[in-house]
Amino acid sequence: MRTDFIKVCQSCYFARLTILMLFFMLWGCSPRLVNRYDENLDQSAVMTKKRLDTFFTTLDDAQDTSERMYEVNKFFYYKTLAALNTMRLRAKAMQQSVTEYEHTVELIDSVTAHVKTLWREHRKNDDWTKIGSVQIETQKSAIENNLEQIIQTQIAMKQGSKVDVNNRQKSFPGKKGNNAISLKRNDR
Repeated sequence: MRTDFIKVCQSCYFARLTILMLFFMLWGCSPRLVNRYDENLDQSAVMTKKRLDTFFTTLDDAQDTSERMYEVNKFFYYKTLAALNTMRLRAKAMQQSVTEYEHTVELIDSVTAHVKTLWREHRKNDDWTKIGSVQIETQKSAIENNLEQIIQTQIAMKQGSKVDVNNRQKSFPGKKGNNAISLKRNDR
C-alpha cells in the first residue's frame, strides 16, 4: 500500500514537472499559428496596381476627348474602390492575429483616399485634362508608392521577413511624406 502511494506521488510529480516545462517552453517562444502572408491580398494589390497603371496610361494617351470624359471612366472608379474595400476587409481581418497588417490597412486607406480625390476631381471637371498635371501626378505617385509598399510588405511576409512598423509612413492627399519602409529578416 505504501509502495502504491509512492508511485502515485512520483507520477504526479513527473506530470507536474512536464506541464511546468511545457509552460516555460511555450512562454519563451510563442508559436505563430497564423500564416502572415495573404496570397489573395497580394494578388489584389498587384491587380489594382495594374488596373491603375492601365487607367493612367489610357487617359494620358487618349487621342479622342470623349475617352477622357468622366462618364466613360466612372466604372473604373467604382471597380477600383470596390477592390480597395475588399482588400481593406481582408487586411483588417488579418490584423486581429498579425500586427503588421495594421500598416497595410493604413496604406489601403491612403490609396482609397487618393483614388477618391481623383474621382471627385474627374467628376467635377469632366475632362481628365482639366484636372491639372500636378494634381494628377501627385495623386498618381502617392497611389503607386502606397500600393508598392503593400506589395513589398506581402513579399517580405512571404519570405519570412519582418516589417519594421516603427519606420512606417503613408501618404494621404494633401500631405507630403516619404513612403519608404524598412524590411528586416526574422532571427530564428
